[in-house]
Amino acid sequence: MRILILILILGLVAGPVWAIDDKGYAMGGLASQSCGKIVELEEKSPEYLRSSVASHINGYITAFNFLKRGKADWTDGANPTSLTLFVTNYCRDHPLKLLDDGVIALMREFDPTFGPGAF
Repeated sequence: MRILILILILGLVAGPVWAIDDKGYAMGGLASQSCGKIVELEEKSPEYLRSSVASHINGYITAFNFLKRGKADWTDGANPTSLTLFVTNYCRDHPLKLLDDGVIALMREFDPTFGPGAF
């Protein structure tokens, strides 16, 4: 019983756990695709890709709005089409980067401190 109470107390006083270190953070799915691959996929299936990228961006925006204090919506209600266009244009200009880099660049338009470990 003492061990259980100790574990509960430690769980309550421990700070948040971040899955990030000096080398970066783990990601999978669409975020880990190269921008060159994103541009290629956009040419093959533009509507599907734009929908997937928009969903990915919305995930970032939701997490950012949840974690960052001060405003309810850090993008000030920006149009989802415009947000997606920003990221796909980033990918066309930086084919060797990752889609995730494009989303981070987008979020830095709204808050220059945005990025891994910023919270």
